[in-house]
Amino acid sequence: MENDPQKILEEVAAHVLESMAFMFADVVERDEIPGIEDTYFHAQIEFAGHSTGKIGLVFLPELAADIAVNVLGIEPEEIALDDVDNTIEDAVAEVLNVVCGQFLTSMFGDKPVFELSVPHVSKLDSKACNDLLRSSDTVAFMIDDAPMLGYVKLG
Repeated sequence: MENDPQKILEEVAAHVLESMAFMFADVVERDEIPGIEDTYFHAQIEFAGHSTGKIGLVFLPELAADIAVNVLGIEPEEIALDDVDNTIEDAVAEVLNVVCGQFLTSMFGDKPVFELSVPHVSKLDSKACNDLLRSSDTVAFMIDDAPMLGYVKLG
């Protein structure tokens, strides 16, 4: 039986958020996430080697800021939500980097070697978020009543 990339991403992302950011991510069905009306932070990383693909995580700015506070051990006042702040970018990029590494090991084992891109963090408008929400490649989470999306695309 072949591994299900979306199920592996659900398990890995929930585990990484719990262990790195002390946040509990509950996996939910995509249709449980209401239509998205805000701009979200989008972190994406690509990989090549034994297999190629990309993994992305999409967060509300406030959730991304909470992750940064918890991962970096800083005070909430040190973060600016009005732009992709370097502190937020660094924290969500590091979370994504760990998610990607654990995903690749869970999916393909510890023998294959992969090259990872530098994680890229940008803003994603509500239309792009809603398109992503409808994609079968997407998994959905709720973290303290805030939605988070994740996706993995292989090949």
